[in-house]
Amino acid sequence: MHYFFRQLAAFLVVILVTVMTMGFSLVNFTSNEIYEREEARLLELAASIMVQPLSQDYLSDIELILQGNNVKVAYYDASDQLVYPGWDQIGNGPQNNALNTGERLRLRQGRYLGLRAYDMGFSNDNNDAWSVFVPIRDSQGNYQGYLVLGTPTRLVDKFLLNLQDNIVKGFTLAALVAIVLSAAFAHYQQRRFSEFSRATKEIAAGDYDISLTSKGRDTIDYLAADFNTMIASLKASQAEVLRQQDLRQQLMLDVAHEMRTPLTTMNGILEGFAHGLIKEDKREQSMRLLYNETNRLIRLVNENLDYEKILNEDDPLHRQVFKVQPVLADILLQMESIAQDQGNQMILDCSEEIEVYADFDRFRQIFVNLLKNANQFTEHGKIKVTADYDQGLTKIAVADTGIGMSTDQQAHIFERFYKADASRKNSQYGEAGIGLALVAKLLERHQADIMVDSQLGQGSTFTVSFKSEKLIKE
Repeated sequence: MHYFFRQLAAFLVVILVTVMTMGFSLVNFTSNEIYEREEARLLELAASIMVQPLSQDYLSDIELILQGNNVKVAYYDASDQLVYPGWDQIGNGPQNNALNTGERLRLRQGRYLGLRAYDMGFSNDNNDAWSVFVPIRDSQGNYQGYLVLGTPTRLVDKFLLNLQDNIVKGFTLAALVAIVLSAAFAHYQQRRFSEFSRATKEIAAGDYDISLTSKGRDTIDYLAADFNTMIASLKASQAEVLRQQDLRQQLMLDVAHEMRTPLTTMNGILEGFAHGLIKEDKREQSMRLLYNETNRLIRLVNENLDYEKILNEDDPLHRQVFKVQPVLADILLQMESIAQDQGNQMILDCSEEIEVYADFDRFRQIFVNLLKNANQFTEHGKIKVTADYDQGLTKIAVADTGIGMSTDQQAHIFERFYKADASRKNSQYGEAGIGLALVAKLLERHQADIMVDSQLGQGSTFTVSFKSEKLIKE
């Protein structure tokens, strides 16, 4: 509620300052406008009076007419002596010497004096009229005195008071309406912000299914839309964290299983040696089995250590240009025994002229892993390795006729711990489930790309594109 009251107070301060400023300005502007209009009216009447020679009879007749408009007339000669009305008619009327020297000089120069307070005899009060002073000249331009026309101040002041009263009432009503609307608007805004507070509490409690209403009309709506995007991102991140936790848990089970088997075998063999239970003709076979199981454990540990080293970029790349064909041929020869165990045929289609710019050892590691992966998921099929060079890119493809992958599997195969086929977790060629993740990280460090084309039951093709030395250094 504190935010609501702060908003309401801010709105009220702005409204009141605005209303007071506008009211003062309007009253001041209107007052000036009325005074200017009254001055213009009196000057116009004075001009119409002076079209004929001024005399007491003429001015007396004119004043009778002007009384209907609440206007009185006074006439002073060039010596500043009152000519009309006469002293016998003056009563509380115009007085001599009402003007100062500067004002009289201005009149002699032919300039009129604008609206000002002057005693015209409308009441017993002093300065009871708003009057104008207009110089009089004869046909030769000689100064003959001045004419004074005045209207009661009470009439003008009453009109102004009524006008000001109406303006104040109008602005007061407008201020009240604005205050009510501001309170309603502030409450509405507070309610909208309360939705954010409620949403953040639910998110803190682990509920990511909440969504804020956003109609795209104002900044808060845009903020709500961004908030919804953030919630969706948090929800996706939470789902990914849970998925990674499941993968890690599965990895621990897999690693424990993979380690248990060789350790159990090794323990049994060692106990047999310790108790003399292994016959002489079986000793060589037992030693070979012990050696293989030891290598299996070493390979399992090395795969994880190697991935961490590459992930942290602790091992710098030493890139160079070398021929692709001899390296791939050597790797296929190395993989021959694995392929035979799976009943697979491996084929190399690569020109001897094709070169690649890469770290030699890491290049071998990449394709050893890709060929291991191909053999792991292919039985009694073909694995073909092709290479070509196109527009600064060395493209090497590993295609198999194995079990293939679904679209969902393809989206995750380069993630650490992920296995496309969990049933193959016991395979001696793919224990840890990090081979393709390691490949992806190595290719990223090489600024190379890898693409997968696969369908379930129809095999998979992994295509790696290495940039030339020129493209890398540009």
